[in-house]
Amino acid sequence: MPVFSRNGAILPLGSDPIKLHYFPRLGGEFFLFESDMGEYSQVHAGPAGDFMRLEIESKKDRDYEWIVHHVERPRKVVAAGVELPAGGWFYDAKDKNLHVRIKGRADGDEIVNISF
Repeated sequence: MPVFSRNGAILPLGSDPIKLHYFPRLGGEFFLFESDMGEYSQVHAGPAGDFMRLEIESKKDRDYEWIVHHVERPRKVVAAGVELPAGGWFYDAKDKNLHVRIKGRADGDEIVNISF
């Protein structure tokens, strides 16, 4: 089933990991209600000069996978100040989608910077 989305949208799908589909060119954010805690986890994404920034402010420990649609192959993917090895991300050249797996920590702030 096709899904139509505007630039800047973040569409969360699935549960383990939660897949955060991001359609770049504009910044976007999404608030995920944690019903068992009565609080919100937040995700933000957007272009920032020569790179793209993906951020997760999670209220609980959880696995996430960013899927950034319609982008060129990145030169570098950095999380927590360290370049991620190929096992932490992969590029789907056919669909031009970048996949980045992140372990969200409760009350943590996980930031990924992508250079193109």
